[in-house]
Amino acid sequence: MTVVYPFDFDTRDPVRALEALKTLLNRPGFLERTYTMRLSGQTWQGVELSNYRRSSTTTFESHYACGQENATALATANPAVGTLIAVPFVADSPFSWDRLEFEVTTGAAGLARVGIYAATTIDGAMYPGNLIIDGGEYDVSGAGVKSTTITPAYVPTEGRLYFAVYLCGTANPTIRAIPVGGIGAAMGLPSTLGTAAQIAYTVASTYSTASGLPVVFPSGATAHTTAVPAVFLRLVDPVEFTRTYPADIIDREGFMLRRVLLVSTQDILANDAGPYFTVTARMRSADKADALDVEFDSRVNSLAAGEAFSLTGQADIDLILSEDDVPEVEVTQYGRPVADLSGLLVRATTSYVGD
Repeated sequence: MTVVYPFDFDTRDPVRALEALKTLLNRPGFLERTYTMRLSGQTWQGVELSNYRRSSTTTFESHYACGQENATALATANPAVGTLIAVPFVADSPFSWDRLEFEVTTGAAGLARVGIYAATTIDGAMYPGNLIIDGGEYDVSGAGVKSTTITPAYVPTEGRLYFAVYLCGTANPTIRAIPVGGIGAAMGLPSTLGTAAQIAYTVASTYSTASGLPVVFPSGATAHTTAVPAVFLRLVDPVEFTRTYPADIIDREGFMLRRVLLVSTQDILANDAGPYFTVTARMRSADKADALDVEFDSRVNSLAAGEAFSLTGQADIDLILSEDDVPEVEVTQYGRPVADLSGLLVRATTSYVGD
């Protein structure tokens, strides 16, 4: 039997054969990897009504209680003095926060604070971390809505976990609260099971007029299982918001980024009026962050179905990558309504060129 090889080497000499094989395998284009990133549309999180939020306008105000999961009527509660209660919630819509509020139903001669903490995921724990918004101090001696304006409006990271907190000092007023049936049971039940879902964290915290809320949420919190303080956020349209889509990690040295293409399954017509979006390829690497600078701008660029727009220019850029470099795509939307980009995908093509 005769074996025909696609290159010339002496099969009786394993060393020479291996060297010839290495030369072939190291040729540009022989080991080519393509990373595909599909962009999301307006239904990025699903199609349930609970995944949508409405921004406030001058004629129709919309204020959302952090953590409220359904239309169960709000109740009341009077949390104890010096007790910090943290309610988990997800920033599940691309809006900014410009107002932080709570409501006193029966006043008491005291003071109170509300705020927002970012979540920490150390060791997989779902726990409050650093303070990101301190809503200031409120006189709670009289009933009514207690509100502060967040300036500038805070832009949360869409899809991330946050905690809304309430703390009172001196005396404890009765405030508007979310009943157990109106909040998600994201924290589950304790090892003893039973019927009481763990819906928030509670921890002792000395009230301070001078220092405000703790900069870092105190450790040692325990589960809260009764109605939680209703801390409200007003949502407003952001001037812009950005989503980033990372590709896979380059897992070894010797790869070269050749091109990044934006491909559409539908016609996109250039439109210089109204809302628009931009798409830019990036490298998550300090020394290569500005290496890719070709932008698709829907005000001036069009794209027919099946065609491709190069985010790296017309020629291959031949950018040598290091181990753990991450190609990614940055999509920024300007104005409302949000464009549905589910018909767009990005392909980053690399070749192995040797160490």
